[in-house]
Amino acid sequence: MLREANETLGYSKNHTNAAPVLTVWMLAFALAGSYIYLLVVFVLQHLLSCTLVVLVFLLLVIPVTLLIRPGVRDTWRYLLDLPRWLALTSLAVVLLVGGLVFVVMPFEVPGLRAVPIPPLLERVAGFCAVAGATAFGLLRLLLKTIGTARPLVSRFIFVGAFLSAYLIVGLLIYDSYGLSVDERFQRNHSIVSLRYVFQQLDPALAERFFSNRVEDLHEYQFNYYPVSFHLPIVLIETLNRFDRDSRVVWLFRHLMTFLLFYGGVIAFYRLAYEKFKDWQLALIGAVMLVGTPHIFAQSFFNIKDAAFLAAFALTVYAGYRYWRKVTVGHAASFGAVVAFAANVRIVAVFLIVPIIALILFDVLRKAQPFRRAMLSLGIMLLTFGALFILLFPASWSDPLRFSLHALRTFSDYTLWDGSILYLGEWIPGQQVPWHYLPVWMAITIPVPYLALFAVGALSITGIALNHPIRLLFDDRREDVLFLLMFVAPILALIVMGSTLYTDWRHVYFLYIPFLLVALHGLRELAQAYARRPAYSVARRWLLAAFAGFGLALAGIFVWMAVNHPYQYVYRNPLIVDLFGGREAFDRDLLRSAASPGFEYIARSDSRDNIVILAVNGADASYISILPSDDRSRLHVTSALSDAVDYVINLYRMPGWQLVSDEFTFEPVHSITVDGLPILSIYRPHSR
Repeated sequence: MLREANETLGYSKNHTNAAPVLTVWMLAFALAGSYIYLLVVFVLQHLLSCTLVVLVFLLLVIPVTLLIRPGVRDTWRYLLDLPRWLALTSLAVVLLVGGLVFVVMPFEVPGLRAVPIPPLLERVAGFCAVAGATAFGLLRLLLKTIGTARPLVSRFIFVGAFLSAYLIVGLLIYDSYGLSVDERFQRNHSIVSLRYVFQQLDPALAERFFSNRVEDLHEYQFNYYPVSFHLPIVLIETLNRFDRDSRVVWLFRHLMTFLLFYGGVIAFYRLAYEKFKDWQLALIGAVMLVGTPHIFAQSFFNIKDAAFLAAFALTVYAGYRYWRKVTVGHAASFGAVVAFAANVRIVAVFLIVPIIALILFDVLRKAQPFRRAMLSLGIMLLTFGALFILLFPASWSDPLRFSLHALRTFSDYTLWDGSILYLGEWIPGQQVPWHYLPVWMAITIPVPYLALFAVGALSITGIALNHPIRLLFDDRREDVLFLLMFVAPILALIVMGSTLYTDWRHVYFLYIPFLLVALHGLRELAQAYARRPAYSVARRWLLAAFAGFGLALAGIFVWMAVNHPYQYVYRNPLIVDLFGGREAFDRDLLRSAASPGFEYIARSDSRDNIVILAVNGADASYISILPSDDRSRLHVTSALSDAVDYVINLYRMPGWQLVSDEFTFEPVHSITVDGLPILSIYRPHSR
């Protein structure tokens, strides 16, 4: 049987000893099948509307069919190419991660509670569903990520080890981050949109799951916010009634945000790999993306900006593939991905323009057939338009007008009228100086990355100036495009005087072209090292620079581990002091330290009733991510009195101090990062 399968797939008889690999892999595949069964049960039990049954069935069957059929063939071929020990080890790791997902997942498998089965069988079925589906999905993802080009083993080991380690670490720590200020608002946006979707499909379902307190979408003040990423999350939350425990709501969102960012890291690796044709350089780029402390922490709770960075990475990769190989499939993929990204942040629509321009230029110079290019562009635009509207419920009544309204709103978001601390001054977000973005990038991006970017930018600029015409026709134009992709939006925001606040979060997505330029700089240094004579002074200096970069990268990861989970407060010690020090800038920008502050009080004080005064950025909402027992014991007030047991200060406003004629304040606990306090807890005492 194995021999016949090998001959059918075009493999030699030397691979017939891979029975253990096939056995283990088929086990994972069978477990994934149990997950599909549970999804069908869920649909039949919970979605009683005929329209929704058909819709969900199509949404499930089509992707599953497209995934499993090529997945069986590709995975079989790939694993047979690996040494047996490596294939078995990788499968064991994949199954381990699948089991870990089942253990750390903050919710139960839907659809089982209504089935009268023994508890043990229910637990086993849940494990098979979650662990099996995760194992198969992760294995398929890793195989597609690493590719099949030779040499295979070293790339499989290092890239697979990095991605597996990153996923495992993320699954173990995602529940350690506090609630951020934006998460509440984004959840509310998506709830309003989901209620509207239910009303269009089946009004009875809308009445069943939503109360009249949920606003009508067309009367909702913030209906211009895209919800493509948030809508599926709140759908799962609603159907599983996560709102019965707010902690489950927020942990589930943190998990989903991390998984999206994980996909963005994989997309960035593939983009760098296909651009530079060097898996080692691409792996370094992925490590740099993960090893950026300011963004690493936010990849778990910043459901807007970090999520869009990941979506942007997916979009740039899809666009790059489409440009390099113009096919109908790549056109549809790019249209779908950019529609999703534009429904995370609408600025992603601008990526369509350069892709169309590049393809049309290739048509003019006869590098692409005219008919194929026009057909693919039509399919891309059609796919984008259809999915963009589908994923943006607020636009269903008038897609063009509403989309233009959202684009105008977010091009300069003047609805936010708050102030920020910048260079030691308290200034309105609508009046930030031109150097706001460059300074924030300089103090939050590690110095080695900045140095590599400078080398890459200088190299690319030199190439563009020396060969401006030739650049239009060779692959070096890609480097110029990525440099422009980084520089042009920043210049545009500076020229337009757009509203900016809380660091450079609005342009986190520009970190993707930033890293590509930095990788270009690293490649230039590596090529310069290879060209230098052995034992030359220049070669030694370059070797010392590479060693320093490696040590600095290791030091960054050590710093991230020591300061977990407050990596987002990272400031470059060599640069931030040039601009007034850490105290001259906003500290906890998204107020994620508030929840750990409340948690500290709950753990250190066992009383049943604890009264807390939350000031300077903290409020009662940040308690909602704590366990239910702790939430019931903590009571937040807005007035200082004898009943107050603790005071929490989040340092939102500079210079704010606890001053009272009736009370003194004893420091109890402080969360500090590199000596900078981002949250302090006091115990008031009557004078």
